Amino acid sequence: MDQLALLYRILVLMMGRYPTSRVDVGFVFGRAHGDYEATEGDSGILETTAELYRNDLITSVMIPSQEAQVAYGGKIVETTFPGVEVFRQKLEELGVPKEMIVIPGGYVPHTRAEGDAYVRVAKEYGWTSAVTIQHPH
Repeated sequence: MDQLALLYRILVLMMGRYPTSRVDVGFVFGRAHGDYEATEGDSGILETTAELYRNDLITSVMIPSQEAQVAYGGKIVETTFPGVEVFRQKLEELGVPKEMIVIPGGYVPHTRAEGDAYVRVAKEYGWTSAVTIQHPH
């Protein structure tokens, strides 16, 4: 196990991986190809999100609304966000019903815009509790 994976496991043990009671929504931030999937020491953000849903710890899931990002020259490459449909489909395959996946709409080209969209939609839905599911850095 590499040092980063070991550090992550120690932090999870110290802080706790999951909410201790049910929350309204799990916010999932966009990640690039290969950066949202499971790695050594981490189950992946979509897998973690689905596990929280299946264990009744979140009632809804909100994912970024942008389409796949396109690199220079019009080609989608493995270093760009795979798109809302990839995230939605994967969550459905993992057991999260389509009607429980919230997609905010609008253009969200970066993390700040995603955060702003999450706050806006949380107000619209009247959500008062949330967790953010994010890849460890």
